[in-house]
Amino acid sequence: MLFRSKLLRVLQFGEIRPVGGEHTHHVDVRVIACTHRDLPTLVKDGRFREDLYFRLNVLPLHVPPLRDHKEDIPALATHFLAEALKRAPQSPVRSIHPAALRALTDEPWPGNVRQLASTVERAVVFGVHETIGPEDLALDPRGEPPQGADALTHAWPFPSDAPWTLQHLNRVYTDWVLAKTGGNKERAAEILGIDLSTLYRWQRSSLTNLRRRADEPTRAADEGAPGRGESAEPSDRSGPKVAVQ
Repeated sequence: MLFRSKLLRVLQFGEIRPVGGEHTHHVDVRVIACTHRDLPTLVKDGRFREDLYFRLNVLPLHVPPLRDHKEDIPALATHFLAEALKRAPQSPVRSIHPAALRALTDEPWPGNVRQLASTVERAVVFGVHETIGPEDLALDPRGEPPQGADALTHAWPFPSDAPWTLQHLNRVYTDWVLAKTGGNKERAAEILGIDLSTLYRWQRSSLTNLRRRADEPTRAADEGAPGRGESAEPSDRSGPKVAVQ
C-alpha cells in the first residue's frame, strides 16, 4: 500500500524523490498499466486504492482473451514457431501440421498468448520430427488416458523371431508405450520410469539413427560409382594386348 501511495503521487503531481535523496524531481511520463484482475471488485472489497484506480483508469482498453479470437491462433503459432527456431536452430522442426493447428485452436488458453508461445517453443525444443503433430504439443488430453496396467493391456510388440539388439528393443518398446498412452509423453515417461527429457533424447537418437541408415544405400552407391575423370570400362591390365589387323 505504501508503494501505491507513492505511485499515486507520481501520477497526480509528476513528482519523485530518489531513495536517500532530499530533493523532489519533476518527471513528465506516460504510464501504461495492464492487469488480468477485476479492479472494480478489488476496489469495492478495499483491496485496491480507489483514488489510484481512477488515476490509472483514464483511457481504458479491453484486450479480449485468446479464446475469444481463436481465428488468430494459426498465425500466432506460425510466428512463435519462427521465433523459437531462432533460439533453437538445431531443432529439426520446420512446420506445424494442420491437425496440430486445429488442436491449438481448440484449446481454452487460460494463459493467453504467453501460454501459446511457450507451448510452441517447447514443441520446437523437444521436437524430433520436421513437422509438429498434435502429440508433440503436450496439451491436456480431452480424455483420461489409460492408467497403470490398463494402459499396457494390448498385443505384445515383440515377435518370437531372432533376438534383437538392445537399442532396437528399447526403440520398439518406447514406441509401443507411446502408442498405448495415446501419445501422452508424460504418462509414457512415467510408465518407462524415466524423465521426460530422457524420453525426448531417446526419440531424437532414434530419428538420427533412422536417417543414418536411410543414407547408407546412397553413400554406398556414391562410393561404388566411378569418380570424375575415371572410366567405367574394365581395366585391360590383367591380360595381354591383342592387335587386330
